[in-house]
Amino acid sequence: MDDDRNEVARTEPDQTEAGSGAQPEKETYETLAKMIDYPLLAPELTDAHIAAGCRLAREWNIGCLVVRPSDVDEAIRWMDGSGIAVGSTTGWPNGIAVTGTKLYEGRDLLRRGVKEIDFVINVGKVISRQFQYVETELMQIAKSCLEVGAVLKVNLRSELLDDDLKIIATKICKRVDAQMMAIAGTEDDFRVIGPLLKDRIQLKVASPIQTLPEALQSKANGVARFTATAVAQILTDWKSHLARAAESVS
Repeated sequence: MDDDRNEVARTEPDQTEAGSGAQPEKETYETLAKMIDYPLLAPELTDAHIAAGCRLAREWNIGCLVVRPSDVDEAIRWMDGSGIAVGSTTGWPNGIAVTGTKLYEGRDLLRRGVKEIDFVINVGKVISRQFQYVETELMQIAKSCLEVGAVLKVNLRSELLDDDLKIIATKICKRVDAQMMAIAGTEDDFRVIGPLLKDRIQLKVASPIQTLPEALQSKANGVARFTATAVAQILTDWKSHLARAAESVS
């Protein structure tokens, strides 16, 4: 088991410093587009809204379309052949259902063909310091995702946690081999959680990103994914950014 104090204190050498010989990766449209999780989770969305969201996801070739559990079957059918992952949520939005209910929901989504599960941690249990409860719950859904090759994204609801609880929750996610953690994306989140990851878990910014500068800041912070609702605007601006960059070196 990891020792919290030792791991926080340790730092890894930066492999990208000058002299390492590493070249910066060339930025392409997909560099940013595939970082986007597009959520269709609002309760008032109709079938027509879901269909329009699927068309938008295809048009802009994003990373993942996240839909409500009741929309999974239609979304998977509409997104077939697109190369875009269809994800859904378990325990949304507050993670307060009992473990059995959350596990059934998650496993049912996996059975239906969902490739990514956004699993909301039970924040009340974390704050109550019932860490064994939280770890046991996550261990079971992590095993189910691993068995079918799906991605588990644990939503920490980090905006509700003190720094010590963020550290403990991160370590629990590492122990259960979650692939990704969703955080609010504040400076405090990156300061506290970043040093603990050691390239073992990727980060997702769960708070919606609305502009290209915000998206680029998330990218600079090393996240693998970010939630975005203004997909068309962000990626239109990204195309313009790439075009200007290409002109400047031609």
